[in-house]
Amino acid sequence: MGDMFKETKQYYEKNYYDQNIHDHIKKSVNEEINNGRKKSIRTHNRKSYYLATAAALFIAVLIGTSFLSPSVSHVMADLPIIGSIFDSEEEKKKIPKKVNKNQKMLNEEEEIKGKLREMGHSIGLAFYLPYEEIFTVGIKIEKETFQKTHAELEQQVSKLVHSYGRENYEVEVFRYIEGTHIERASYDEWGDWPFDLGRKDDIITSYLEDETGTSEHLNTSIGTGSKNGPNIITVYADTSETDVEALKASLPEKLKTVNFGTYDINIKVLGE
Repeated sequence: MGDMFKETKQYYEKNYYDQNIHDHIKKSVNEEINNGRKKSIRTHNRKSYYLATAAALFIAVLIGTSFLSPSVSHVMADLPIIGSIFDSEEEKKKIPKKVNKNQKMLNEEEEIKGKLREMGHSIGLAFYLPYEEIFTVGIKIEKETFQKTHAELEQQVSKLVHSYGRENYEVEVFRYIEGTHIERASYDEWGDWPFDLGRKDDIITSYLEDETGTSEHLNTSIGTGSKNGPNIITVYADTSETDVEALKASLPEKLKTVNFGTYDINIKVLGE
């Protein structure tokens, strides 16, 4: 149960929670506490009153978020009582399902990896993403070499994939950096919701970990600051688990990638 609440909390903070919401909730709770004082609420009850008010506000916001996000709705459906609100066929249909690949496609993946190795490439991963009609390839390669040869690498992979009659598939080639977040990647993760968002987050996080030289996996999310704003990587630092000042010092202001563009770096401290 604790893991589900933690997962939901982290998803909400990454994708919906900002300083305006934080200030609004804090103001509302303080107003209720002050109103409670005026009504001569006894001192030993104030802590309970605070917790009850904060919990009510959190649940209200969380339920509202779940209607907007299939991911949160999916987690909420597993919670007793609250789950009954979301555990319906209509809600479940909102979450796309992972495609089970047939043996022909699995054989093609192995053949393509073999041919890429014959070309001299060191492959970290390579597989079809049939829901998106993408073939993704992570190549173990130095940053400078990747920057110079990225277009050529994409052409090589595209030619191989299309040779199997899959002209409708696009290709995605990225740097596979050992010892980073990318080592967690698999079709079980990338072939399932949230698809490209989760995949891009994993790849870019691995790039950022490589840039900072951190020995710990970073907790990040990607997005834009506004409708037409710059790409942003938000790095989440938990004060109970992270040396926040050291992390801030190691982060660059921007992360430039040859295949995903440039991202501004933002840090959000949790637990303050």
